Amino acid sequence: MNLGVNYKIFAFGGNGGEAITRLTELDFPAERLYFFDTDKDALRDCSIGNKFQIGISELNGKGTVGNRTSGKEAFKADASIFDALIREDCIYILLGGLGGGTFSGMAVPFIELLSKYDRRFICCSSFPFAFEDKQRHANSLNTIKEINRYTDKLILLKPKLLDIEGVSKDKAELYYKMSEKLADVVSILLDDSFDGNITMQKKDEKNLAKAIEFVRDYIHKKEYFVAPENSRIVVARNLQTLLRAVQEGVDITRNISPRRFEELVNYIYQIAGHETELTGETRDNGIDIKVFTVPPIMGNPFFTIVQAKQHEPHIKVGEAAIRDLAGTVTIQKADRGHLVTNSDFTMPAVRAAKDAKIDLIKFYDLAHEAKKLEKNKLVI
Repeated sequence: MNLGVNYKIFAFGGNGGEAITRLTELDFPAERLYFFDTDKDALRDCSIGNKFQIGISELNGKGTVGNRTSGKEAFKADASIFDALIREDCIYILLGGLGGGTFSGMAVPFIELLSKYDRRFICCSSFPFAFEDKQRHANSLNTIKEINRYTDKLILLKPKLLDIEGVSKDKAELYYKMSEKLADVVSILLDDSFDGNITMQKKDEKNLAKAIEFVRDYIHKKEYFVAPENSRIVVARNLQTLLRAVQEGVDITRNISPRRFEELVNYIYQIAGHETELTGETRDNGIDIKVFTVPPIMGNPFFTIVQAKQHEPHIKVGEAAIRDLAGTVTIQKADRGHLVTNSDFTMPAVRAAKDAKIDLIKFYDLAHEAKKLEKNKLVI
């Protein structure tokens, strides 16, 4: 299954092990799945290759039997294993039941480790059933409280979600169904073909739907985002992909950061064959990009200063911005100034630009001109 997102799934304890089994049935690639348990028998029954027995010296291959402290100690003893597995900059998804001692004990120290390396992560877990003992409920509440110190990216499945026709009251089946649902939620989170429409009736399920959308947004915030026009996943780190999305009519300029917008404008000038210099993010002296156009015959390059203004549609670039750029052109002894915006210009700005060495350029026009240039290069 190609989900379009770079991720690793770390599952813990009995609930996590069954969720891993379900994920393999959903064709998740085995190399992205990792299973951790203190119980050697549970590990033996798990079919994936990336499985690790934790806390051997502390628990001798036995389970934590609902003891959070045992889970924490096991993690501490083998923290180096986790340290070695989280060196990749990707999304880490943590799976497990909060009632048992394995995940409730390991989740928080693992999250601390992820935070240390500034890794993106989310937790997807389940709350104990009503018939489970007080200790397991206490484990869940305490773990949730500690997790919330680090992140609000926690999807919590409650037993009410299984209150549906066709599910028996057999405890073993209930545990399995909860693990299965946990895996299905992960599949929804990562699936780039998911259209965001979840039809649910119960209050808990509506809350779950909101949580899924919230976390999906978080997953794609840094590296990916969903283009609202067609629910398409766009790779925010790839300038070529961003530009192609614009050229295909998907307005991505409201989703990216101002700095990313500057980088995209700079990339377009490079496509046009210019030498460019993208200034630093802070001390730019009113300059975002320096563009040098080499003349066809011997002579000095034509020097253009570019400012990239990223605005919402209702905010137009005003006269003051034109005056500022004109002053910068004079101070820097540039030949011309370009002001590029994804919005529009006020009439006073247009008049001011005529009196100065400033060209007003709409970003979308610039992007489509780049598309023409790319086509011409392909023909050549």
